[in-house]
Amino acid sequence: MAKQVAILMKKQLLQDEVYLFQPTKAILGYDYDICFRTSDQIYFNADIITLMNSENELCYYYVIDDKDLIEKLACNDINLCMEEYFNGASQKVYLGIANHKENHIEISSLSSQELNELLHAKKIESTNSEEKDNQDTNKKTEQDINIIRSKYENNNIRFDIDVEELEAYVKERIFGQDEHLKGIITLLAMNYRTSNPQEIKKGLLIGQTGCGKSGILNTIAEYLAVPYTNYSATELSAAGYVGKDIDDILKRVYLNAFKDVKQAENGILFIDEIDKLARNHDQEINPQPSLLKLIEGHKYSVEIAEGKEISMDTSLMSILCGGAFEDLEKERKTNIGFTQNNPSTQNQDKYTNQELINYGLMPEFIGRMSNVFFLNQLTDEDLANILLHSKISPLLLEQARFQKEFHVNLRWDQSYIQEIITQSRELNSGARSLKRLVDTSLLDLEFELLKKTNQNRFCEALITQETLINNKVYTLKK
Repeated sequence: MAKQVAILMKKQLLQDEVYLFQPTKAILGYDYDICFRTSDQIYFNADIITLMNSENELCYYYVIDDKDLIEKLACNDINLCMEEYFNGASQKVYLGIANHKENHIEISSLSSQELNELLHAKKIESTNSEEKDNQDTNKKTEQDINIIRSKYENNNIRFDIDVEELEAYVKERIFGQDEHLKGIITLLAMNYRTSNPQEIKKGLLIGQTGCGKSGILNTIAEYLAVPYTNYSATELSAAGYVGKDIDDILKRVYLNAFKDVKQAENGILFIDEIDKLARNHDQEINPQPSLLKLIEGHKYSVEIAEGKEISMDTSLMSILCGGAFEDLEKERKTNIGFTQNNPSTQNQDKYTNQELINYGLMPEFIGRMSNVFFLNQLTDEDLANILLHSKISPLLLEQARFQKEFHVNLRWDQSYIQEIITQSRELNSGARSLKRLVDTSLLDLEFELLKKTNQNRFCEALITQETLINNKVYTLKK
């Protein structure tokens, strides 16, 4: 996929569903129709109707391939081309009006005279500070472009990751796994520092349901702005048997990469519940051999629609597998004296390669895993921290939404937090069930606040342990 140049726009509200878009700089990256990805950021297309209600101030508009731009301007220096391209674009501003019938924003350029008339009519004035900000932004354009380009100068390094920054980013969102984050981050960071398939490492994540296996990888992918796919191994069958196969995994990867093969090939794939696949000891219908080919790297022809195929290479894809292996501890205990006499099994959270093979994983499969990570079971304190401190806490996100949509301060007491933890333990689902428990407990409260007679009537809502047992129990204050 060729690199492309887009104009970054600043969005300014003129009146309801009417926006002014002003060019701020040229950016270099990849176009996915609805979004444009640079090396460190994603911007949405100004044409998208949902952008009207978005809090994102910046978006992009019109794109040109970098080679086409160089040819068009007859200049071999992409930096100079982008500067000239931006200078031309900055002579205009663009008016955006929502067209709900066609589900897009109609954008038209404005001349200087039309803009002056519009600004005068709407009595919109630019302050000196805003003008200075725009001037400073323009001056930094070339510097910003050079920073972006420098990340692509070393063709061997696909992403030069700041591991300290990434670790801090993940720790703000994932709790209870601090000691294992460095290893997982290091594995992925080293993968993205090479374009040699032989240097790509694979990993196996072992931990109970809801401990954060998928959450860690999803958060890392979010930080890196690379596609992430979570696929359950239980959906697979061996080739020729009823069920899904490797093509289904790759279709999912392709769709999660906005149908961009190059991005898909550079994404992160997590094959979960590999332990349940291992429990199938019938070698005749065991899909593990087909997974081996995928994991070690192979070029596939994938039919994504009737009569349409794509070619996808998994050689540089970061592929990790995971599972709870809940029965493994039980099997240990059936081997009388084994755990007492074998020093290698004194740590009950770690299993030897032979134990994993006895469990049902093929030796070849284990051999392809560069690292095995044994994640912690989340404690009550970890679950409380997720609810009260994580940047992706379902409770804090709901609190922010209540404030924004209902102008109501959502509060809770300690009994509410403890009851969520208790119910999560009963479900044996770790952090996975936290969002469902929070959402379910708030259903009746949300219905009450949605009533027209109650709009702007209350300023505070208190939820307690009883709310989780019966969501009709809560307190509203005026």
